[in-house]
Amino acid sequence: MFVNFSMRRILLFILFITSLFSKEIIAILDLEQIGLTPQEATILTQRLTTELISLDKYQVVERNNMDKILKEQKFQHSGCTDSECAVEIGQLLNSDYIVTGSVNKFGDTYALDARLIDVGLGKGVISAKFSMTGKIDALLTTGITSVAKQLCGISVSTTMKESAQPNMTTRTSSSGFGGTLDIKSEPTGAEIYIDGNYFGTTPFILDDYPSGNYEIVLKLYAYENYTESVKLIPRGSKKINAKLHGLPAKISFAGSIPNPLSVIIMINGKRHAVTRGTQTTDVISGTNYILITQANHTGFIDTVNVEPGKTVKVRYKSEYIGTEPIKTKKKTFFDKIKELDED
Repeated sequence: MFVNFSMRRILLFILFITSLFSKEIIAILDLEQIGLTPQEATILTQRLTTELISLDKYQVVERNNMDKILKEQKFQHSGCTDSECAVEIGQLLNSDYIVTGSVNKFGDTYALDARLIDVGLGKGVISAKFSMTGKIDALLTTGITSVAKQLCGISVSTTMKESAQPNMTTRTSSSGFGGTLDIKSEPTGAEIYIDGNYFGTTPFILDDYPSGNYEIVLKLYAYENYTESVKLIPRGSKKINAKLHGLPAKISFAGSIPNPLSVIIMINGKRHAVTRGTQTTDVISGTNYILITQANHTGFIDTVNVEPGKTVKVRYKSEYIGTEPIKTKKKTFFDKIKELDED
């Protein structure tokens, strides 16, 4: 019989885990503009909000709600570009983070800059940037997507050249002597490099691409790089359907208990099996919540962050607390609730 935790402790632990899995709140301020129209800056701000919502890392404050709260507080947020002002807005909105940024045009070059400000700490914790030459249309797609992913801690390309525009579904030329490269991946969104040059993200089609031998590399965060050598002949076609393999993340356990097989290891609420020969198990990359129990011993709780392709060692310590007398009467759910109330 496992007696590591009282009912109250178990309920508190469940509440603790629930709070850990809740998303942090983020609010996005209007992007300041130089060399663009206010309407263009507003459209880019709206798209940035949409992208952050789709990435599903934060709980994003809806624009209408944000404007309503600030209006009720009679706070004028236009022109708010410094951290102190942003933190004040974050406090009014009761958000964990605030995003501030700007979009500028200099000659034919566009630049997007943004910062993720921790309201509690009162300082920036993540900076994001993207620059490109060409038409502003690509800023609305590739640029905003790149900045949004950077703000979520995802590694992406931060530049784009006009001669190789990423995130376009199809690119063509007019020589008539090239072939077609049709590049797909599962999952989608992998960055495409042909002989070291960045072209965009999957799915992607290159029409009338010069014939020759090429090395194609696909890169996606948390997945192993995919490499394939291809030979493209004039007016020929080459399809690449890459199935990307996730980088394994692992946790290795080491503890003071002599018999590891008697230990129950819960990771993110699910039981993970360990064997006598090894106490290493595969986990999801990112934050993992650990609960370790054993009969007649104190419990162990920890939170660890594991990067893709890495192994994190967790050392747990558990003390023997003896056994409790065997209860002759089986307690009902209501008996347990009554005990909690009496405590």
